[in-house]
Amino acid sequence: MSKRIYILHSFNARPYFEAVEYYAAQNNITIIYRETNWLKSIVKLLLGKKCVNCNIKSIVQNIKFCLQVPFIKNETIIYGTAPYDFRFLWYSLLKKNNNFIYHTSH
Repeated sequence: MSKRIYILHSFNARPYFEAVEYYAAQNNITIIYRETNWLKSIVKLLLGKKCVNCNIKSIVQNIKFCLQVPFIKNETIIYGTAPYDFRFLWYSLLKKNNNFIYHTSH
């Protein structure tokens, strides 16, 4: 079993996953948050619009993760998104070789 849990969400998902945070702390598991709307953050940054998630370091990490998607194996992934979100097509590639959990509030 992986000692990491990746949580993918379109924006800061920490408030929604307190139970997972607790579980991870009790079991010495690292949680890695990645945001799937990094392109929107880049556009806002370039246009000078207000953007809570426009941190260059996190945008680079999110892009890097996105590019690695086809090669990620043996990880636990929690993917939170709305039904029929177009990004699901790409991130659902993670289902093949990982413990993939789809989470939606819709």
